[in-house]
Amino acid sequence: MNKQFLFPHKLKFVGCALFLSGIIFGVFADNAVWLNVDKFLTVFGTVGIGNGGWSFFQIQSVNLGFTIQSTLIIVGCLLVAFSKEKTEDEFINLLRLRSFQYSVLINFSVVLLCLLLIWGFNFVAVLMYNLYSTLIFFIIIFHILLWRNSKKEVEK
Repeated sequence: MNKQFLFPHKLKFVGCALFLSGIIFGVFADNAVWLNVDKFLTVFGTVGIGNGGWSFFQIQSVNLGFTIQSTLIIVGCLLVAFSKEKTEDEFINLLRLRSFQYSVLINFSVVLLCLLLIWGFNFVAVLMYNLYSTLIFFIIIFHILLWRNSKKEVEK
């Protein structure tokens, strides 16, 4: 069997907790004033858009809410998606591959549809959510395929 790197199974639960905390953080801390770092510290930004236009390699103040939320969601999804199952075999690897293929196909179909139907700055919001969507589609499809195949095994 071809070995591939996967996280231990226990980290799947940590990933679920990080994902849910990222969602909760995003709901409750959206545009929170206390996340504006200019009151506490400043961050070094390589590229930014401020009032005067583009800025490069400057100290700037930003709202860290989206950064914290995105980090929690992405790390959580990565841990859930790439943690071992209790029984890891070649069939599970095949399901992972199929799930990845379906998730990429679905994700870019949605992006293409949005490209044709959504205009202006709203499309930038679609692209921001596109950061998570491939991983989320992969997790959903993979667990649906696992569930369907485990159901078939029970029927046999």
